[in-house]
Amino acid sequence: MKKLIVALIAVIFAFQANAKLKVYGETINESSTTTITGIISSRVSSGSITYYPSEKRLVFSNVRIDSETIGGPLIDTDVSGLTIEFVGTSNITMPFMFLYSESDKITIKGQGRTSSKLFFCRKISSSTESCAGIMARCPNADITIKDLHIELDTEWGVYSIRCDNNSTTTLTLDGVEGKFAGKSESSSGGALSSSISRLGNIIFRNCAIDPEQGLIYDNDFFLDAHGDVVNATTGEKFQGAVRIVYGATDPTIYPLHYKGVRVSSISAANLNGKGTVSYDAFNNRILISLSETEHLGNNTVIDYFGTEAFSVRFAGNNKFYSAENFEKQYFLRSRIDGVPCTISGECEDDVLYVELYNGIVADGPLYIRNGTYTFLSKVDKTIIGDSEYYFQVTDANLAVYCRSTGPVSGFKGLNLSGCAVSYPYFDW
Repeated sequence: MKKLIVALIAVIFAFQANAKLKVYGETINESSTTTITGIISSRVSSGSITYYPSEKRLVFSNVRIDSETIGGPLIDTDVSGLTIEFVGTSNITMPFMFLYSESDKITIKGQGRTSSKLFFCRKISSSTESCAGIMARCPNADITIKDLHIELDTEWGVYSIRCDNNSTTTLTLDGVEGKFAGKSESSSGGALSSSISRLGNIIFRNCAIDPEQGLIYDNDFFLDAHGDVVNATTGEKFQGAVRIVYGATDPTIYPLHYKGVRVSSISAANLNGKGTVSYDAFNNRILISLSETEHLGNNTVIDYFGTEAFSVRFAGNNKFYSAENFEKQYFLRSRIDGVPCTISGECEDDVLYVELYNGIVADGPLYIRNGTYTFLSKVDKTIIGDSEYYFQVTDANLAVYCRSTGPVSGFKGLNLSGCAVSYPYFDW
């Protein structure tokens, strides 16, 4: 038994001794501390790169590289437990990726987001490979990025961070700010993948995806079967720049989207630049007063998936319009079964005009009160309800139009107060 243990230890140490570390194509000697800057001096404009093998620590200090030389990744390694450390600000532009890792554990760290910064951009090159800013090939790897301002911009790399196709890799972002941006479209304009791709899990500590993007991990996006970042609402791969904001406390996130953006304590006070649109968390109510017509893309205006009664309050003359036929375009979706939803003006002179591909879908009681309403859709049914709940209209002028003969459909019934039907067709 003792001989077996000795043999195993010998194998482990032999593996570590033969571990690979290359910087811009040059092999780094692990036997002693190495100043790497001299080895690739023709490509480094300023700063220094030093490797400390006993600590498995590769240190970048105020490094500037602006090179068109194809020499493989800046860092190519399978050293287990390698730490890539940044001191000051490093600006690196080159034709290939920042890190190609076959290590099971690797850490990229700074001395704090305000004192350590990494700006990396993959420059256009003759290479046709769809590489990433960081490529991890070990299928069960742990990658940690911490205490750093980092911007990986791979405009010619498709992915910012990409792992092995069958990866269970975990990416931990700890005290990080910055962005991860990939070129998310092919030369013909077709979508390829999300900027962050093929991960097994993402863990956030002391930072989060910017809530202004409408994407907060756990609630708003998830990793699909391929490990791509997918928007939980639309089911589409999230492309472009993923921005990370630093903070010890995550912002309060509400179960509500406005025009495709998740409403949070950061964005609640100003959801729209065309007049006043805000969210009143205390009353669980959106307040709308537009100063001009709101033209929409493929977004639902108000998408609510909370469990408490919700309301939309509007004032003045408000118009939502789109000439496009987008299937995911609604004015209002109330998604949880049995949750009451109310739309009301402040007085009878308030106007809400909605001309979109779809109208309203309510999975609970729907109340429309006060003001003048016009809903026009390009589908067979404009206001759709649930057969267990009523649609109630109180002291309001309401006109509903659709493509065929079912403008209001699906509800248990219609209740009227202070108003009457003048031209009906209800497809119950």
